[in-house]
Amino acid sequence: SRVENVADMVIGIDAEGSIQKLQAESGEAVAAGEWTLLHLTDMQYGLKNGFADVKTDAPERAVVQSVVANYMKESEASKYDMVFIGGDMQDAYMNNDKNPPVPKEKDEEAGAGSTLGEQQRNDLVTDLKKAGSKFANKWVMTGGNHDLGDVVDGANLKIYQDFWSKQPFKFDPDKVLAGSTFWYSAMKVQSQLVFSLTSQFYWTGGGVAAASNDDRAKYAKLQDEFIDDILAKNKDFNSIVILTHIPPFMADIDETHGWANWNLELRKNTLSKFIEQGKPITFVTGHFHGTVYSEHTFQSKSGATVPMQIIVTTAVGTTIHWGGNEDFTPATAAQVAEAPTGFEAFKTFIGNNFGLKDSSIEKAAFGVIKFNSGGFNKGASAWMSPKGQSTPIHTFTADKHV
Repeated sequence: SRVENVADMVIGIDAEGSIQKLQAESGEAVAAGEWTLLHLTDMQYGLKNGFADVKTDAPERAVVQSVVANYMKESEASKYDMVFIGGDMQDAYMNNDKNPPVPKEKDEEAGAGSTLGEQQRNDLVTDLKKAGSKFANKWVMTGGNHDLGDVVDGANLKIYQDFWSKQPFKFDPDKVLAGSTFWYSAMKVQSQLVFSLTSQFYWTGGGVAAASNDDRAKYAKLQDEFIDDILAKNKDFNSIVILTHIPPFMADIDETHGWANWNLELRKNTLSKFIEQGKPITFVTGHFHGTVYSEHTFQSKSGATVPMQIIVTTAVGTTIHWGGNEDFTPATAAQVAEAPTGFEAFKTFIGNNFGLKDSSIEKAAFGVIKFNSGGFNKGASAWMSPKGQSTPIHTFTADKHV
């Protein structure tokens, strides 16, 4: 049975907060079981000017370059145990018959025979490679809908894998568990069992074509079998961390499937696998281009109380002001997330003109997310400004609603 206990995020600046509270100083002892995740998601190079006549990813590049310069230089590497690149690296969709192609004349603007998406991917790789060399073997990456296409098919997956598998953004192979693949993986980090999953395999919005897509269904089944196998073979952990692009839901596990949550049946089936372990669960996600934080409590069949946190990190690029809002509770986020497709969400909550009032580079943020032996360490975690400011932009303080 399910115990409802949803905490709405109260977003504000913690005047007392500082980066020193979130990160261990270089050389400072870290308590046993503690580790820190750096979460960068939805860079989506090209979004800000995606509807302009002249395409440029300069605004998003400036944000990511600032994060790398301020937080990912050599001297910062000891503060982080993992860097999670959470999907939607590019704005341009895949060019194939399953997703709207970028107009050919816009493709040519990239030059040298490249598509716009290829240019955006290459620009991001150039910027991320400027991170300090000590960040090697700390990278975990997952694809988003802009990387894989809303409708997953083998052609999209091959384009994505051919490009990103050749890049130097890998995690320590000694910590990656057997059975892991390019599309889904599991790692043991301190006392946490950490999964990286492709959420696009659980997304069927946009009509029958997506729901019945053979490639999507095949990979969803393989990913679920992988989860079952890992959970069956690994019992020595205190909590579960799930890294993915689209959150499973925003406010309620029963909310309607839309562009920014998982298919309802697949959602319940997959989440039940984790809930039945009887351990705390933390989702680290993105996709929404706005910050959302919620807390939920479930019960396993054995009667164990299972707390779940869902962290939705905004874009480290162009944020989106859905309905004119810059801040969201889970309930207000769910209203946007339940739109059937991203196109419908834009039409309903943005309108026909995606301009300055609908988006912001200044609100860009990334996550410094800490864990300890008990799981997610909310009090020590925050969303930070790319500019190197010491005060968090948003903190994970919550107002309980039972």
